[in-house]
Amino acid sequence: MVTASTIEEIKQKIRKKNLNLRRKLQKKLFNVAEITNEYGETITRVDGDIPVDLEISPGDRFLFISYEQTRYSHGIHKYPAKFFPELPRWLIRRYSEEGQIVLDPFGGSATTSIEALLNRRHSVSVDIDPFARFLAKVKTTVLDNDELEYYTELLIDEITKFNQNADLSEFIPDFPYGDNWFKKEITNELAYIKKVFIG
Repeated sequence: MVTASTIEEIKQKIRKKNLNLRRKLQKKLFNVAEITNEYGETITRVDGDIPVDLEISPGDRFLFISYEQTRYSHGIHKYPAKFFPELPRWLIRRYSEEGQIVLDPFGGSATTSIEALLNRRHSVSVDIDPFARFLAKVKTTVLDNDELEYYTELLIDEITKFNQNADLSEFIPDFPYGDNWFKKEITNELAYIKKVFIG
């Protein structure tokens, strides 16, 4: 049985996660150093943001350490061969100006589009995969903070009523490779959320 203390524990975990993320961003690392790997090769290691004026020559090797893969909406869903945000951010800042259009012809999970928007560029993202297009739309849609907080509270309250054994098949859409994208229990949880909020 779910109690008020259980709901408060969930809310505390969410607050703690948000606080930890804010602390990480305040400590934002910016470090470029030459290192030698175990094979004696010289590599340029970049922690965090990539400097816009980073010198690159043919044959250079780099090790990029990302600290922002869950910042903003970047961490909403796993996606194969996903960019780490610092890479498209660097390219956008290096090769475009504010107000210009950034095109990503293989948009995937919208990492480039999110970074373009955050850096005051317009963005066009194209992808053949319907799920990628849906995910990109979700991740780049601007939401009202008050409305988001209201629905977060409502979602937490409704999730505590979830019954894993309920028949939710009518709320599960049929789409290609659905079983590859989601485990059965995740599909049921998403179907329950759809039932509660869309009906």
